[in-house]
Amino acid sequence: MANPAPTIPDARTDVETRKKPTTWIAKCLNPEGDGKPHHNVAELLSTQDLDRIGQRVTREYDIDKTSRAEWEDLNREGMKLAKQALEQKNTPWPRASSVKYPLITTAAIQFAARAYPEIVQGSEIVKCRVQGEDPDNMKQEIATRISQHMSWQLLEEMDGWEEETDKLLHVLPVAGMCFRKTYFDNIEKVNRSDLCLADDVVIHYKAKNMHTVRRITHVLEYYQNDIYERIARGIWLDRELPRAEDAEHPGEEDAPHKFLEQHRWLDLDGDGYEEPYIVTCHKDLARVVRIVPRFEVTGIEFSDTGKLVRIKPTEYFTKFGFIPAPDGSIYDIGFGILLYPINESINVIMNQLIDAGTLHNLQSGWIDKGLREKGGVKAFSPGEWRKTEVKLVGGKRLQDMVLPLPTKEPSAVLFQMLGLLIDAGEKIGTVKDILTGKPPGSNVPATTILALIEQGLKVFSAIYKRIFRSMGEEYRKLFALNAVYMDEEKYFRLMDTQQTVGLQDYNVQDLDVVPVADPTMSSDVQRIAKSQAIAQTISGRPNVNEDEITERMIQAINVPDPERLVIPPEQRQPPPPPPEIMLKGRELFLKEQEHELNVIKTIAQIDEIAAKIEKLHADAIKSIAQAEAEEVGPQLQSYVAQVQQLGNVAKERIRMMGQMQIAKEAQKNAQTSQQGGGGSVAAAGRNP
Repeated sequence: MANPAPTIPDARTDVETRKKPTTWIAKCLNPEGDGKPHHNVAELLSTQDLDRIGQRVTREYDIDKTSRAEWEDLNREGMKLAKQALEQKNTPWPRASSVKYPLITTAAIQFAARAYPEIVQGSEIVKCRVQGEDPDNMKQEIATRISQHMSWQLLEEMDGWEEETDKLLHVLPVAGMCFRKTYFDNIEKVNRSDLCLADDVVIHYKAKNMHTVRRITHVLEYYQNDIYERIARGIWLDRELPRAEDAEHPGEEDAPHKFLEQHRWLDLDGDGYEEPYIVTCHKDLARVVRIVPRFEVTGIEFSDTGKLVRIKPTEYFTKFGFIPAPDGSIYDIGFGILLYPINESINVIMNQLIDAGTLHNLQSGWIDKGLREKGGVKAFSPGEWRKTEVKLVGGKRLQDMVLPLPTKEPSAVLFQMLGLLIDAGEKIGTVKDILTGKPPGSNVPATTILALIEQGLKVFSAIYKRIFRSMGEEYRKLFALNAVYMDEEKYFRLMDTQQTVGLQDYNVQDLDVVPVADPTMSSDVQRIAKSQAIAQTISGRPNVNEDEITERMIQAINVPDPERLVIPPEQRQPPPPPPEIMLKGRELFLKEQEHELNVIKTIAQIDEIAAKIEKLHADAIKSIAQAEAEEVGPQLQSYVAQVQQLGNVAKERIRMMGQMQIAKEAQKNAQTSQQGGGGSVAAAGRNP
């Protein structure tokens, strides 16, 4: 059960006080009562104790360095091949051929070229993942703010992080491993995550992993000004140090001092349990200048009775490995060790072929001492013939007095062996023609090419996962530093937008920090092919998010400003109906036209009948008018009234017949439209 550290008593720093673990730990972690650790525990120790600790640090550093001597030698030779270092060769004759085949160099460049764009993708580097339930979505909002802030930190606030990441990806495939040291810079007052080469970070070769290793030594170089600043700020003890030329660089006045920063365990309180500390001492003089605790209050566990149970150390170093060592050591291997024997054999054979061709072309041999000819170099130009004034002795011919060395042209067998070794090396380094951008040949199906690329990158996919696992550990260390050293409220600008994150955001539980990139992605071709396969598989199916498919395809192509290529949903025009609906609407539209024509014909027929009735009515009126002149009386008026009544009845019947006919046509038209999908379908048919 973890309990908080006890209150600091008013105690002296003698041996008796240090034997009380709770008192000593409190003195280290919270000397002023403000919750901050002591800046240098070495101030609490005597000079004799510091000298004893310094000697132990340098002695165990030498032990660790000796344990990895074989790895260092192989790695050094592999690095020479990777750098294509120019070396003059004097065998079998001075300035003989010394060509180096760029097998390791090509493999390292190809790996870095594929890995770097996958790790640094725009402004999104870190992703904070929510663990556990989040009903009100509050954790997700905090996770988004942290993701944006940490991405901004790595790219903008931490100078050189992206550049050193690029360097790491070029060194890692050659050396096999690199380190990142994540810490808070007490001088610059910012978080840092520095690249550390394996040559400068010394661990015992037989150590199992970074979490259980007993000590890690980082070899650092400081100039005189750097030392002065650290002493002036109270970070280091003011101990007498000779100038650098007296230590390791005689005659060079501006040479740096070498210091050992060893992350290790020491029992400074004498209770039989070692606590984790960081000890900094001069490499040659073994003089300790700084000791700081390598643990936090939250990492201390006490029993129910108040007895110290365990101290969890704070880890600073993150290991980036390439390929785990077959012997199980902590030092991974890269192309520098894997390809060194093959690359060296290729160099030997290639130089032998060049030397054989040189010897055969230049010619050498013996000349009979009886040949009387002026000495000196006898150089010929191609196609040149010369007269000779050679005086023969004993009647011998010229060819009898000159014996060329029995040289041969470069061996065809060696040339075949050279090709075999190069092919074997390219298989190990995954440096095949198709992966370097060279066309595989004509008439090769695209699916075959994709399959070849995927198989060729299987080895790299496993390495990518190791790198992303290490990056996750690095980001979690940075997250922990922000939770301690960040301001209460931090303003930063991301994508031209001002954002805000608070210290309380980094104290939320159930959050995990992981890289944002996908370690299974390894090439643009594969990414595009996958997005196209998704689109082809689910296209045309119901309940499919077409916008998401389009967004993924645009991201795979990696075009700039993708948001400008797609119109937002609220601004889009409704999509046109399917062709079959368009055809049905056209048919309904034609039927509507036919119905309208029928109505017009009916109205015309009714008008024609009405005209005839009007004519009959007029004729009747005329006949009555003629009869009116011959016969006068009530009888004539009766005839006129009857004719008018008949005419009105006929007009009313014609009007009713017309209305009924028009109503029937309208009802018929409505039923047809309803059976075909309604007015919208008919309207769709009008579009053509």
